[in-house]
Amino acid sequence: MATPSTATPWPETMDPAEEMEWIAPFWLLLEEYEQVESYELELSPEAIEAGVIIMTGDGRDHHLITGRPDMRDNTAVMLWLKVTEAMQQDPMFDGGGTAFPVRGRIRTNSVPSRKRKKTYLIRIVQK
Repeated sequence: MATPSTATPWPETMDPAEEMEWIAPFWLLLEEYEQVESYELELSPEAIEAGVIIMTGDGRDHHLITGRPDMRDNTAVMLWLKVTEAMQQDPMFDGGGTAFPVRGRIRTNSVPSRKRKKTYLIRIVQK
């Protein structure tokens, strides 16, 4: 997956041994009162080769965010990322680390619905 020049870096880096939640905000792609009806998340092939996975289970399933006072319901997705244990010491995470694209595709609840996509960058660095 090529990294588009418009990819948005997440402001925080992740150590390969961490398991962290991330918020993928889509509200800038939405019209007023529009919400995300459905979404898909996709890791780049490079991220998958590096052992990055989107976690599921144990309360770490990705989901649309609702009930937070700081954002409108169904305008962002919460996801959890980690690096498999076998890859956590890989030299690609030394120094400045490596950034990997995470693509989100959304379908809105507007009539007719709109489809949009946004790419985020997760930087993984040994801390």
